Amino acid sequence: MFERANLFAYDLWPVFRLLAEVPSIPSLLAWLSLVLLPLVLSLSCLRLWHFWEALRGFLACLGTALWSAWLVIYLVCLTFWGLHLLNFWALALAALYIQYRQGRKHHGG
Repeated sequence: MFERANLFAYDLWPVFRLLAEVPSIPSLLAWLSLVLLPLVLSLSCLRLWHFWEALRGFLACLGTALWSAWLVIYLVCLTFWGLHLLNFWALALAALYIQYRQGRKHHGG
């Protein structure tokens, strides 16, 4: 059950295959987001700050990025798990919420 929300349990081979592809829009976006952008940001950190401050900032950003990626994956999995448990009742709750919002809009709320 917990392996779905574990960021480190995901297989990286599809990403590597995407990076090795003949240039296309998805592979260029993967190169930009996974290789080029972190490299440019790291070099700009080293250029703007002294080495040790840049290294601390880089490690803090890396930790924050890993933590936030894990948190987003966990929250998405938690949302879909909750929808799975609610089953068709999720549709009923969504319909009630839409009716509630429509009623407030017509009554000036």
